Amino acid sequence: MKILLFLLILSFNVSARAVSYLPGYCGAYASVIRNGASFDVYSNASNKSTAKCPGSGCPGIVKYSGPLNSLVYKGVVIPNSVINDVYLADGVTLDPGRIFSRPVIARDGLGYILVSMVGNYNGGTLIPAMATSSDGINWNYLGKFKGEPEHINTFGSGMALIVSNTSPRYRFYTDGYGPKVAQLYSDGYNQWKFVRNTNGTIRELKPAQWTGAIFHSVAELNGVYYMVASNKWPVTQWEFAHSTNGIDWVHESFVNVGSYHKNVSLFTDNGTVNNLATTYLSGSNCYRKTLNP
Repeated sequence: MKILLFLLILSFNVSARAVSYLPGYCGAYASVIRNGASFDVYSNASNKSTAKCPGSGCPGIVKYSGPLNSLVYKGVVIPNSVINDVYLADGVTLDPGRIFSRPVIARDGLGYILVSMVGNYNGGTLIPAMATSSDGINWNYLGKFKGEPEHINTFGSGMALIVSNTSPRYRFYTDGYGPKVAQLYSDGYNQWKFVRNTNGTIRELKPAQWTGAIFHSVAELNGVYYMVASNKWPVTQWEFAHSTNGIDWVHESFVNVGSYHKNVSLFTDNGTVNNLATTYLSGSNCYRKTLNP
């Protein structure tokens, strides 16, 4: 499985430039942002445990920092216990199995924004929620998305957040609401709306060439948005697209991958777009592909 991923050629109509192996620091899902000369990686899994998620191996949102090839464990910065709006069937008792999953971190003018699915794997619900932080270490959990998606129970997989200086300030892409790629947008933290068709239905943003889309991730570079998604679970193909407005997505390419190879996080670095990927069957091993759009 590891050898296969090294042999993959990923592109947005371009060839991959470099790949590096990140041993043991990624977990099932992770989000990467640059921090000065190094990086911060936020994961839903801890390399301090060999247990699989969900379980003790997923204590909450875990932070790692440093160069991507030598990240250092910084601890759990958002424990699962702060989730105060995921309940058992009685609607009163907090679900002891509540968990963060599919985190994505971005910066805005106030500090850091986290969007992560919260819920219970065994209960079959994963719903987008938010948290904010001024320093990336101390976090304030804001709860599940308010507004149009507030009372919809779903099992989503999106990890795609765009933060803009213009309206809408926040855009989040996921499945779980009918379309394979739906966009939720908001100018604040509490009133999220769907991009809809003229007849009121939630608009499908998936390029026509894509058969499915899960584990969505986006990155912006020079005014262009790039998206990667996996086609299904178990994953057999990665799908790439770009957009100039965040709504109309143009298919770029497919990449066939080994079963259980997830895309995890697109991020930009030094004028390139990078795809961090993980191999589910290899535990918490991660790989980085440097793209050159």
